[in-house]
Amino acid sequence: MQKHGSWQGASETEWQEACRRESAIRSLIESGPVSHPRADAVAKDLGISRALVYRFPSRYRLRAQTSSLLPFRRGRAPRSRLLDPEVEALICTVVERIYLQPERPAHQRPSARRRD
Repeated sequence: MQKHGSWQGASETEWQEACRRESAIRSLIESGPVSHPRADAVAKDLGISRALVYRFPSRYRLRAQTSSLLPFRRGRAPRSRLLDPEVEALICTVVERIYLQPERPAHQRPSARRRD
């Protein structure tokens, strides 16, 4: 999975957000050093944290493309598997055979010893 969003898989809404971010970040970069009040204003305008406002210019300088400002896709891809299919099948089988079995009826449980 890529750390940054990919322009091919971006929805229209994500792309519009990246364009809005690019406009704000480009003007932030062009106007010199970033102060806290300017960073706060951009953060409020974009609806992001101040920390992200400080990260975006460096990300944009590394790759000056709109796609570098696409929202991150966190986590693994949907339906991705970490285990080999055979190992996962074995685990599912064991879980079904052992863990998902109903409890024994009361008459089959060992009787408790009485201590006198």
